[in-house]
Amino acid sequence: MNSCDIMLVSGDDPISLGIQLATRSRWSHAQLVEKWPMVISADADGVIHREVKQEELKTCAFLRYWGLSRNQSKAILEFAHSCVGKSFDYLGMFLYGTKIDIDESWFCSELVFQAYLKAGIRLLKRVEKTEVQPAYFWVSPLLDLVEGGVL
Repeated sequence: MNSCDIMLVSGDDPISLGIQLATRSRWSHAQLVEKWPMVISADADGVIHREVKQEELKTCAFLRYWGLSRNQSKAILEFAHSCVGKSFDYLGMFLYGTKIDIDESWFCSELVFQAYLKAGIRLLKRVEKTEVQPAYFWVSPLLDLVEGGVL
């Protein structure tokens, strides 16, 4: 996988199943690939830099924005790294789409979406960062499935 690829995950824990049910989607989590197998992820522990978990590899997909310049890639990763250590945005997740815009906490798809925005790439039209969910990346016309990228 390449840096800045988006990894979508379909978890089977109760929170993931709740997200899948609420969003009517297979996908419950989105994270940025930094340098494989490292990712930057916003989850219950906050925004963290970590290795991909084995269980994530069972049901995942990788999406890529083709034509990403070095400067754009750098901007995406610099922004994501600047968020490491910030808390998880429970309020934003539970009050999904309420336009509460606080950059001190992040939920997974909000972090990925904003990182691309910082590079001047709007992955989803007519969607604000507080409204984005993992499934939206799956249908973005700007992202392509990486060959062999659905497990």
